[in-house]
Amino acid sequence: MEATLGIILSVFSATATAVWTIWTWSEQQKEERTQKRNQIAALYINPFLFAAHELQVRLDGIINQQELEFFKREYPETDEIGSPEALELLYVLVKFFGWYWYVYRYGPYTRDKKAIELISKIIRTFANREDFAGDTFYFSFSEQRSLGQTFVKVFGQAESIYPELEAISLYQFATELRDDIQKDRPMYQNVIKTIQVIDSAERVEELEGCDRLIAVHNDLVDLLSYLEAQEGFCISPKVRQKIRATASLPTDTEIIHAIAGRVRLRIPRLRQDLSYAERLRQCLQSLAGVQEIQINPDAASVAVSYAPTLSEATFQQRLFQAIAQSGSVN
Repeated sequence: MEATLGIILSVFSATATAVWTIWTWSEQQKEERTQKRNQIAALYINPFLFAAHELQVRLDGIINQQELEFFKREYPETDEIGSPEALELLYVLVKFFGWYWYVYRYGPYTRDKKAIELISKIIRTFANREDFAGDTFYFSFSEQRSLGQTFVKVFGQAESIYPELEAISLYQFATELRDDIQKDRPMYQNVIKTIQVIDSAERVEELEGCDRLIAVHNDLVDLLSYLEAQEGFCISPKVRQKIRATASLPTDTEIIHAIAGRVRLRIPRLRQDLSYAERLRQCLQSLAGVQEIQINPDAASVAVSYAPTLSEATFQQRLFQAIAQSGSVN
Protein backbone atom coordinates (compact mmCIF):
# COMPACT_ATOMS: atom_id res chain seq x y z
CA MET A 1 0.00 0.00 0.00
CA GLU A 2 2.76 2.40 0.95
CA ALA A 3 4.62 1.49 -2.23
CA THR A 4 1.53 2.21 -4.31
CA LEU A 5 1.02 5.53 -2.56
CA GLY A 6 4.66 6.38 -3.20
CA ILE A 7 4.25 5.65 -6.88
CA ILE A 8 1.12 7.80 -7.05
CA LEU A 9 2.87 10.67 -5.32
CA SER A 10 5.86 10.35 -7.64
CA VAL A 11 3.62 10.37 -10.72
CA PHE A 12 1.69 13.36 -9.35
CA SER A 13 4.92 15.18 -8.58
CA ALA A 14 6.31 14.45 -12.03
CA THR A 15 3.07 15.56 -13.66
CA ALA A 16 2.99 18.76 -11.63
CA THR A 17 6.61 19.45 -12.53
CA ALA A 18 5.88 18.84 -16.21
CA VAL A 19 2.81 21.10 -16.14
CA TRP A 20 4.79 23.82 -14.36
CA THR A 21 7.63 23.51 -16.89
CA ILE A 22 5.25 23.73 -19.83
CA TRP A 23 3.40 26.70 -18.31
CA THR A 24 6.68 28.48 -17.55
CA TRP A 25 7.96 27.82 -21.06
CA SER A 26 4.65 29.07 -22.54
CA GLU A 27 4.82 32.28 -20.50
CA GLN A 28 8.42 32.83 -21.53
CA GLN A 29 7.47 32.36 -25.17
CA LYS A 30 4.57 34.78 -24.78
CA GLU A 31 6.84 37.35 -23.14
CA GLU A 32 9.43 36.94 -25.89
CA ARG A 33 6.74 37.39 -28.56
CA THR A 34 5.49 40.50 -26.79
CA GLN A 35 9.00 41.92 -26.56
CA LYS A 36 9.64 41.16 -30.22
CA ARG A 37 6.34 42.74 -31.20
CA ASN A 38 7.14 45.85 -29.15
CA GLN A 39 10.57 46.04 -30.74
CA ILE A 40 9.12 45.81 -34.25
CA ALA A 41 6.48 48.41 -33.36
CA ALA A 42 9.17 50.78 -32.14
CA LEU A 43 11.21 50.23 -35.31
CA TYR A 44 8.46 50.41 -37.93
CA ILE A 45 4.85 50.76 -36.76
CA ASN A 46 5.19 53.82 -34.55
CA PRO A 47 7.25 55.82 -37.10
CA PHE A 48 4.78 54.87 -39.83
CA LEU A 49 1.82 55.94 -37.69
CA PHE A 50 3.42 59.31 -36.99
CA ALA A 51 4.34 59.77 -40.68
CA ALA A 52 0.73 59.00 -41.70
CA HIS A 53 -0.59 61.30 -38.97
CA GLU A 54 1.75 64.13 -39.98
CA LEU A 55 0.66 63.84 -43.61
CA GLN A 56 -3.04 63.74 -42.69
CA VAL A 57 -2.70 66.82 -40.47
CA ARG A 58 -0.76 68.71 -43.13
CA LEU A 59 -3.33 67.95 -45.83
CA ASP A 60 -6.17 68.91 -43.50
CA GLY A 61 -4.42 72.19 -42.74
CA ILE A 62 -3.93 73.03 -46.42
CA ILE A 63 -7.43 72.10 -47.58
CA ASN A 64 -9.55 73.00 -44.55
CA GLN A 65 -7.64 75.57 -42.54
CA GLN A 66 -6.13 77.98 -45.09
CA GLU A 67 -2.52 77.08 -44.28
CA LEU A 68 -1.60 77.72 -47.90
CA GLU A 69 -2.82 81.32 -47.66
CA PHE A 70 -1.07 81.77 -44.30
CA PHE A 71 2.29 80.61 -45.61
CA LYS A 72 1.97 82.74 -48.75
CA ARG A 73 1.35 85.77 -46.55
CA GLU A 74 3.94 85.08 -43.85
CA TYR A 75 6.71 83.56 -46.02
CA PRO A 76 6.45 85.17 -49.46
CA GLU A 77 10.08 84.52 -50.39
CA THR A 78 11.21 81.23 -51.97
CA ASP A 79 14.66 79.86 -52.66
CA GLU A 80 15.79 78.23 -55.90
CA ILE A 81 13.81 75.04 -55.33
CA GLY A 82 10.64 76.28 -53.65
CA SER A 83 8.85 77.79 -50.67
CA PRO A 84 9.03 76.40 -47.11
CA GLU A 85 5.40 75.22 -47.40
CA ALA A 86 6.05 73.31 -50.63
CA LEU A 87 9.20 71.70 -49.25
CA GLU A 88 7.54 70.67 -45.99
CA LEU A 89 4.60 69.10 -47.81
CA LEU A 90 6.94 67.13 -50.08
CA TYR A 91 8.98 66.14 -47.02
CA VAL A 92 6.03 64.58 -45.19
CA LEU A 93 4.98 62.88 -48.43
CA VAL A 94 8.31 61.15 -48.98
CA LYS A 95 8.48 60.14 -45.31
CA PHE A 96 5.16 58.38 -45.73
CA PHE A 97 6.44 56.71 -48.91
CA GLY A 98 9.51 55.50 -47.06
CA TRP A 99 7.78 54.10 -44.00
CA TYR A 100 4.93 52.36 -45.79
CA TRP A 101 7.44 50.31 -47.80
CA TYR A 102 9.03 48.96 -44.64
CA VAL A 103 5.66 48.30 -42.99
CA TYR A 104 4.89 46.12 -46.01
CA ARG A 105 8.02 44.08 -45.26
CA TYR A 106 8.33 44.02 -41.47
CA GLY A 107 6.02 43.85 -38.51
CA PRO A 108 2.58 42.56 -37.59
CA TYR A 109 0.74 44.07 -40.56
CA THR A 110 2.55 42.29 -43.37
CA ARG A 111 -0.37 39.80 -43.58
CA ASP A 112 -3.14 42.05 -42.29
CA LYS A 113 -5.61 42.27 -45.19
CA LYS A 114 -7.36 45.37 -43.89
CA ALA A 115 -4.16 47.33 -43.28
CA ILE A 116 -2.66 46.33 -46.64
CA GLU A 117 -5.91 47.24 -48.40
CA LEU A 118 -6.00 50.71 -46.82
CA ILE A 119 -2.31 51.44 -47.46
CA SER A 120 -2.58 50.16 -51.05
CA LYS A 121 -5.56 52.43 -51.69
CA ILE A 122 -3.47 55.48 -50.79
CA ILE A 123 -0.55 54.28 -52.90
CA ARG A 124 -2.83 53.73 -55.89
CA THR A 125 -4.32 57.22 -55.52
CA PHE A 126 -0.87 58.79 -55.85
CA ALA A 127 -0.17 56.61 -58.92
CA ASN A 128 -3.60 57.07 -60.56
CA ARG A 129 -3.80 59.05 -63.80
CA GLU A 130 -7.16 57.67 -64.90
CA ASP A 131 -9.33 59.21 -62.17
CA PHE A 132 -7.23 62.30 -61.38
CA ALA A 133 -6.34 64.86 -64.01
CA GLY A 134 -2.81 66.21 -64.35
CA ASP A 135 0.51 65.14 -62.91
CA THR A 136 0.48 67.31 -59.80
CA PHE A 137 0.97 65.05 -56.77
CA TYR A 138 1.24 62.11 -59.18
CA PHE A 139 3.97 59.65 -58.25
CA SER A 140 4.28 56.26 -59.91
CA PHE A 141 4.84 53.16 -57.79
CA SER A 142 8.56 53.15 -58.65
CA GLU A 143 8.87 56.87 -57.89
CA GLN A 144 7.20 56.38 -54.49
CA ARG A 145 9.59 53.59 -53.60
CA SER A 146 12.67 55.43 -54.88
CA LEU A 147 11.80 58.67 -53.11
CA GLY A 148 10.91 56.85 -49.90
CA GLN A 149 14.09 54.82 -49.76
CA THR A 150 16.18 57.87 -50.65
CA PHE A 151 14.99 59.85 -47.64
CA VAL A 152 14.14 57.11 -45.11
CA LYS A 153 17.46 55.39 -44.69
CA VAL A 154 18.99 52.43 -42.90
CA PHE A 155 21.46 53.25 -40.15
CA GLY A 156 23.36 51.01 -37.78
CA GLN A 157 23.81 47.38 -38.84
CA ALA A 158 22.28 47.10 -42.31
CA GLU A 159 22.64 43.30 -42.31
CA SER A 160 20.35 42.93 -39.28
CA ILE A 161 17.13 40.91 -39.69
CA TYR A 162 15.26 44.03 -38.60
CA PRO A 163 17.29 47.03 -39.84
CA GLU A 164 17.01 50.29 -37.96
CA LEU A 165 15.70 53.16 -40.03
CA GLU A 166 15.51 56.91 -39.69
CA ALA A 167 14.01 59.67 -41.81
CA ILE A 168 16.47 62.43 -42.58
CA SER A 169 15.74 65.93 -41.29
CA LEU A 170 13.87 68.57 -43.28
CA TYR A 171 17.11 70.50 -43.69
CA GLN A 172 18.88 67.43 -45.08
CA PHE A 173 15.91 66.74 -47.32
CA ALA A 174 16.04 70.25 -48.82
CA THR A 175 19.83 70.02 -49.25
CA GLU A 176 19.76 66.61 -50.94
CA LEU A 177 16.76 67.56 -53.06
CA ARG A 178 18.52 70.71 -54.23
CA ASP A 179 21.65 68.76 -55.16
CA ASP A 180 19.70 66.03 -56.97
CA ILE A 181 17.52 68.50 -58.87
CA GLN A 182 20.63 70.34 -60.04
CA LYS A 183 21.86 67.01 -61.42
CA ASP A 184 18.63 66.88 -63.48
CA ARG A 185 17.65 63.41 -62.36
CA PRO A 186 14.46 62.23 -64.14
CA MET A 187 13.02 60.89 -60.88
CA TYR A 188 12.53 64.44 -59.64
CA GLN A 189 10.56 65.84 -62.58
CA ASN A 190 7.21 65.32 -60.80
CA VAL A 191 8.72 66.64 -57.58
CA ILE A 192 9.77 69.84 -59.35
CA LYS A 193 6.37 70.23 -61.00
CA THR A 194 4.53 69.64 -57.72
CA ILE A 195 6.63 72.28 -55.94
CA GLN A 196 5.98 74.77 -58.75
CA VAL A 197 2.21 74.13 -58.64
CA ILE A 198 2.08 74.60 -54.85
CA ASP A 199 4.00 77.85 -55.11
CA SER A 200 1.85 79.18 -57.96
CA ALA A 201 -1.43 78.68 -56.04
CA GLU A 202 -2.49 81.60 -53.86
CA ARG A 203 -5.51 79.75 -52.41
CA VAL A 204 -6.48 76.10 -52.06
CA GLU A 205 -9.16 76.58 -54.75
CA GLU A 206 -6.32 77.26 -57.21
CA LEU A 207 -4.27 74.23 -56.16
CA GLU A 208 -4.11 71.77 -59.05
CA GLY A 209 -4.41 68.18 -57.88
CA CYS A 210 -6.47 69.14 -54.83
CA ASP A 211 -8.98 66.35 -55.54
CA ARG A 212 -6.15 63.80 -55.30
CA LEU A 213 -5.09 65.24 -51.94
CA ILE A 214 -8.67 65.10 -50.62
CA ALA A 215 -8.90 61.43 -51.57
CA VAL A 216 -5.53 60.69 -49.90
CA HIS A 217 -6.53 62.59 -46.77
CA ASN A 218 -9.80 60.71 -46.37
CA ASP A 219 -8.10 57.34 -46.89
CA LEU A 220 -5.48 58.32 -44.29
CA VAL A 221 -8.29 58.96 -41.80
CA ASP A 222 -9.55 55.41 -42.36
CA LEU A 223 -6.04 53.93 -42.14
CA LEU A 224 -5.14 55.76 -38.93
CA SER A 225 -8.44 54.87 -37.30
CA TYR A 226 -7.85 51.19 -38.03
CA LEU A 227 -4.20 51.07 -36.94
CA GLU A 228 -4.79 53.07 -33.76
CA ALA A 229 -7.61 50.69 -32.82
CA GLN A 230 -5.25 47.76 -33.36
CA GLU A 231 -2.39 49.34 -31.44
CA GLY A 232 -4.55 50.51 -28.55
CA PHE A 233 -3.55 54.17 -28.54
CA CYS A 234 -4.45 57.35 -30.41
CA ILE A 235 -1.97 59.90 -31.74
CA SER A 236 -4.38 62.72 -32.48
CA PRO A 237 -5.81 64.75 -29.56
CA LYS A 238 -9.01 65.31 -31.54
CA VAL A 239 -11.33 63.22 -33.67
CA ARG A 240 -10.27 63.16 -37.31
CA GLN A 241 -12.82 64.32 -39.84
CA LYS A 242 -12.94 63.51 -43.52
CA ILE A 243 -12.87 66.39 -45.98
CA ARG A 244 -15.80 67.15 -48.22
CA ALA A 245 -15.37 68.55 -51.70
CA THR A 246 -13.80 72.03 -51.73
CA ALA A 247 -15.84 73.26 -54.69
CA SER A 248 -19.13 74.82 -53.66
CA LEU A 249 -22.61 74.32 -55.08
CA PRO A 250 -24.73 77.20 -56.42
CA THR A 251 -26.76 78.71 -53.61
CA ASP A 252 -30.06 77.27 -54.86
CA THR A 253 -28.67 73.75 -55.33
CA GLU A 254 -28.50 71.12 -52.60
CA ILE A 255 -27.54 67.49 -52.11
CA ILE A 256 -30.62 65.45 -51.20
CA HIS A 257 -28.94 62.11 -50.70
CA ALA A 258 -25.44 60.71 -51.16
CA ILE A 259 -23.91 57.27 -50.73
CA ALA A 260 -20.81 55.67 -52.23
CA GLY A 261 -21.44 55.42 -55.97
CA ARG A 262 -24.59 57.57 -56.14
CA VAL A 263 -25.61 61.16 -55.39
CA ARG A 264 -28.94 62.96 -55.88
CA LEU A 265 -29.33 66.74 -56.00
CA ARG A 266 -32.14 69.29 -56.21
CA ILE A 267 -31.63 72.01 -58.83
CA PRO A 268 -34.67 74.36 -59.11
CA ARG A 269 -33.52 75.68 -62.49
CA LEU A 270 -34.37 72.30 -64.08
CA ARG A 271 -38.11 73.07 -63.82
CA GLN A 272 -37.98 76.18 -66.00
CA ASP A 273 -35.05 75.62 -68.35
CA LEU A 274 -35.09 72.49 -70.53
CA SER A 275 -32.02 73.61 -72.46
CA TYR A 276 -30.15 73.81 -69.16
CA ALA A 277 -31.19 70.22 -68.35
CA GLU A 278 -29.63 68.98 -71.60
CA ARG A 279 -26.51 71.08 -71.05
CA LEU A 280 -26.22 69.71 -67.52
CA ARG A 281 -26.51 66.16 -68.82
CA GLN A 282 -23.71 66.73 -71.32
CA CYS A 283 -21.41 68.19 -68.63
CA LEU A 284 -22.09 65.32 -66.26
CA GLN A 285 -21.54 62.71 -68.99
CA SER A 286 -18.05 64.11 -69.53
CA LEU A 287 -17.03 63.22 -65.97
CA ALA A 288 -14.81 60.16 -65.57
CA GLY A 289 -16.54 57.31 -63.75
CA VAL A 290 -20.14 58.38 -64.45
CA GLN A 291 -22.32 55.34 -65.14
CA GLU A 292 -25.88 56.71 -65.25
CA ILE A 293 -27.65 60.09 -65.14
CA GLN A 294 -31.32 60.51 -64.31
CA ILE A 295 -32.81 64.01 -64.66
CA ASN A 296 -36.36 64.71 -63.50
CA PRO A 297 -37.34 68.29 -64.46
CA ASP A 298 -40.71 68.08 -62.67
CA ALA A 299 -39.02 67.20 -59.38
CA ALA A 300 -36.06 69.52 -60.16
CA SER A 301 -33.70 66.68 -59.33
CA VAL A 302 -30.77 64.88 -60.89
CA ALA A 303 -29.36 61.53 -59.76
CA VAL A 304 -25.87 60.47 -60.80
CA SER A 305 -24.48 56.97 -60.43
CA TYR A 306 -20.70 56.65 -60.64
CA ALA A 307 -17.96 54.09 -60.14
CA PRO A 308 -17.93 53.17 -56.42
CA THR A 309 -14.13 52.92 -56.57
CA LEU A 310 -14.03 56.72 -56.71
CA SER A 311 -13.99 58.44 -53.35
CA GLU A 312 -17.13 60.41 -52.50
CA ALA A 313 -15.17 63.62 -51.92
CA THR A 314 -13.27 63.28 -55.21
CA PHE A 315 -16.40 62.73 -57.28
CA GLN A 316 -18.37 65.50 -55.58
CA GLN A 317 -15.50 67.90 -56.26
CA ARG A 318 -15.80 67.19 -59.99
CA LEU A 319 -19.60 67.12 -59.86
CA PHE A 320 -19.82 70.59 -58.32
CA GLN A 321 -17.41 71.96 -60.91
CA ALA A 322 -19.49 70.43 -63.73
CA ILE A 323 -22.69 71.95 -62.33
CA ALA A 324 -21.03 75.35 -62.07
CA GLN A 325 -19.76 75.01 -65.64
CA SER A 326 -23.17 74.04 -67.00
CA GLY A 327 -24.78 77.02 -65.28
CA SER A 328 -22.24 79.51 -66.59
CA VAL A 329 -23.01 78.76 -70.26
CA ASN A 330 -25.89 80.69 -71.80
